[in-house]
Amino acid sequence: MRWAEDKDIVKGMVEKTVKSYDPEAKTPLILHTLSVNWDDDKQFIEKLYKKAANLEAKFKDLVAHNTRNWEVDRLPLTDRMILEMAIAELIVFPNIPVKVSMNEYIELAKNYSTPKSRQFINGILDVIAKELKESGDVKKSGRGLIDNR
Repeated sequence: MRWAEDKDIVKGMVEKTVKSYDPEAKTPLILHTLSVNWDDDKQFIEKLYKKAANLEAKFKDLVAHNTRNWEVDRLPLTDRMILEMAIAELIVFPNIPVKVSMNEYIELAKNYSTPKSRQFINGILDVIAKELKESGDVKKSGRGLIDNR
């Protein structure tokens, strides 16, 4: 644990552990876990990382084509990484709704990038998501998802 956010996570885990402790139950005190299913979370993280790190040129070009007033090399690295991760998530995970992915990456921009990045990421992702849907690269089906069969 190294980031300032980790303090809040650990505090939450300790609070949940203390609240759930029943001294009369005579069971040992067990610290609540950070994740309900770490194996699934780890698979998700690894798959997202690999896809984003090796994103195909046609998907990287989407960022360049939709940032007309900016050269991609001049974008803050954090913004470029957020956009590439979002694209990877949109195309690789059919069970995550587009709006959920977009909201998560907008939040990342808000918390970890420049003050204006939130609006920038929102606008660019909105256009990119529409292009990915139209091209058939985003295939979502099921309740609450887009159906692109």
